[in-house]
Amino acid sequence: MLSTMMAVHGDIPYRYTIGPGASLKRAVTEAARLLDQLVESEMETLGLSSGDADVLTAIRVADYDPVPSEIAQWLGLTGAGATGRLNSLERRGLLERLPHPTDGRSVTLHLTEAGLQLADAVIDAKDTTVVNAVSEQLGEGRAQQLVAELDALTAVAREAMDRR
Repeated sequence: MLSTMMAVHGDIPYRYTIGPGASLKRAVTEAARLLDQLVESEMETLGLSSGDADVLTAIRVADYDPVPSEIAQWLGLTGAGATGRLNSLERRGLLERLPHPTDGRSVTLHLTEAGLQLADAVIDAKDTTVVNAVSEQLGEGRAQQLVAELDALTAVAREAMDRR
């Protein structure tokens, strides 16, 4: 199935046709972008950037107090990028750096009580925001079906990559 799209070059609108693969990728990418914006807006109501919210979430779901380089790796940040976010959260009293128990040159990251509460609110808000937005429009049954279809799409894409 081909899809006709509209675009503008300068002041001149034009049509172009894309195939089903490109249409599918565009739809999934656009949905992900918009859901990210929705979650980012919700994080702003909690007084956080989405990046700071991601750091809080990563520390909260870890089974232990991680070191800064682990947070950087988990979130795909540079060392400097992680340090900036950690400094911001520490200044706000949401996390503290504690001496590493076995490596005297390193520190671990520990959420304060305020940080734990905010991290829990972030995790709940991220999930609730997306679920509510999708379920309101599609209904719970269709939303669950969509998740199953997207999981299947992910599995198909992963399998295709594994064959390469």
